[in-house]
Amino acid sequence: MTLDLVNIVSNLPMLAPLGGREGLYDYIHNDCLCDGAEVISCPPYGTDIVKGSAVGYHLMFYPNWIDFYNGNTEYLNKHFGSEKTWREYYCCADAAGFERQIIEDMDRAEALGAKYAVFHCADISNEEVLGNYALHTNEEVIRATAALINRVMRGRKYSFTLLFENLFVPGMTLINSAETELMLSLVEYENKGIMLDTGHLMAALRLNGLLTAQKEEGAADAILNVIAAHWRVKKHILGIHLHKCSLNMPIEEYTKVIAPAESFEERSAQSYARIMALDAHSPLETDAMRRVIDAIAPRYIVHELSAHTPAKKAEAVRKQLKSLRGCFP
Repeated sequence: MTLDLVNIVSNLPMLAPLGGREGLYDYIHNDCLCDGAEVISCPPYGTDIVKGSAVGYHLMFYPNWIDFYNGNTEYLNKHFGSEKTWREYYCCADAAGFERQIIEDMDRAEALGAKYAVFHCADISNEEVLGNYALHTNEEVIRATAALINRVMRGRKYSFTLLFENLFVPGMTLINSAETELMLSLVEYENKGIMLDTGHLMAALRLNGLLTAQKEEGAADAILNVIAAHWRVKKHILGIHLHKCSLNMPIEEYTKVIAPAESFEERSAQSYARIMALDAHSPLETDAMRRVIDAIAPRYIVHELSAHTPAKKAEAVRKQLKSLRGCFP
């Protein structure tokens, strides 16, 4: 049985408009027509409210973390401007503090009773996004991610399945099946799998010249080719983050070099705006992706859609569900 989920931020001010645990339950089931939520926590936490609704949990992530984890202070001072800035950004001072944060987040997922937890396998700085270059290869990021997970998981047992999510920046992109297989082979935690993000995969395919069609039908065909290439590990694709990227944004517009702003905060805003222009997290408008869902038969479909308010999020989820099913249940 496949569960339909909606992504929710577990942060007290953001949860407040929904009216507590009962209000959240009503929002998920009646407004979004979903079976539960995939939760990502941000302080101040609203764990008491989301407990009981959190089928999945999205673990914390930093867009670029490898050089911080490796203690590369020259890189940090260059990309952040000062030690004060990068210490505030990472909320810790070193690798041990970074691992502690991840462990605390995993403990939070376990306490909520999440069936799965998602972890990004990616690394990209603001400057790389704006300059259209990469400091790390996919394999370097994959090996670093696996090493980190193996360290924090050592000696710990969790009931949830750990799913690795594909992105379109250096890391696990799903473009190369051998890299995906390497990711799964390096992680020692047995209860593991893949969260296939359709929008991220569309973006990766576009950036690699493997998707030129501007229609959802063509995007579905391209994703099905990726799934076919992953036949050895297809059984490990247990979930889907379902949405689409911008299929008509010219790739040369995304890849053109942008001069970085002076401050770290301004560069972050520039980088975020560029990424979101391509990675729009928009609802599907046809049933083309139904073929992808049928090919995978996932346990979880997360309607991971971008919206400014809970009402707009529910509207987007219902639109996507209607596109897939032709009508509401």
